[in-house]
Amino acid sequence: MSKSDNYLFTGVNILAWIIFIGVCIDAGGVITNACYSIFINASFSSHFWGGIDLYNVYKFNEAIFVTLVTLMSITTFLKATMFYLIVKIFHDKKLDLSKPFNAILAKYIYLIAYCAFGIGIFSSWGSNLVIGLTNQNVLLPLIHELKMEGASIWFLMGSTLLIFAVIFKKGIVLQSDNDLTV
Repeated sequence: MSKSDNYLFTGVNILAWIIFIGVCIDAGGVITNACYSIFINASFSSHFWGGIDLYNVYKFNEAIFVTLVTLMSITTFLKATMFYLIVKIFHDKKLDLSKPFNAILAKYIYLIAYCAFGIGIFSSWGSNLVIGLTNQNVLLPLIHELKMEGASIWFLMGSTLLIFAVIFKKGIVLQSDNDLTV
């Protein structure tokens, strides 16, 4: 591996760690606030994680409030899981440019793709819920403040990663055939 490749991988690894720590903090904040608002003090929903006010949703319908904060929790948890997998690829040193096609890396790519699809599904569900509530004149924060925007982007990312995973599977077969002929 060349020196510039080494610097590139180190830079991407550092960036992945920074994003991972950020999304873990966000996921922890959303999940903690959701549990506190649901089980301990519902008025806490008026100053939810990130300064958003979800008390109008709680007053409108408690079940819809629970659904909304559950969707928010799931999407942030899946984002943290996805970046955990990315960090784990670098930490476990599964990325080897001398033999780039290996089954473990293909497995990670599949898992990251499934996380992206999951984020897309739950973001879409949450966005549709917010749109439905807005149509019923419930005052809500914007979808991007709830961190459930861009479902189509997550679906596109998942699709792209699944294509790469299929290519990796084919690359593994070709690489193993090549190793057997040598």
